[in-house]
Amino acid sequence: MSKTIWLNLDSTKVDVTYLDDFFEKKGTSVHSLAEAREAEALGADYLFAGNIFETDCKKGLPGRGLSFLQEVCKQVSIPVYGIGGITPDRMEQLLLAGASGGCMMSGFLKLQGEKEA
Repeated sequence: MSKTIWLNLDSTKVDVTYLDDFFEKKGTSVHSLAEAREAEALGADYLFAGNIFETDCKKGLPGRGLSFLQEVCKQVSIPVYGIGGITPDRMEQLLLAGASGGCMMSGFLKLQGEKEA
């Protein structure tokens, strides 16, 4: 089992090398190309890039779109996972944009609600 931790981008701007004793991989979320490049330079092992689509988790915030995800994937050499409005039906689009995968929250909650109904 891989020991992985997610940190917000500001947390990665301080010395977090002590975490290397506890975690094999460190990742963070990014919302712009500049943040993606910065996170990689700071030593992130993977990125969550978003929000790709409109999502209930961030009501009223338009998605940045697949072109944003594609650009992030081109700009960095570490794995990028799309986040925000991700559903099982959209996973193929993320992969075609160059992402290593996607992360769902609302999508799982909606699936759970359908199962309970």
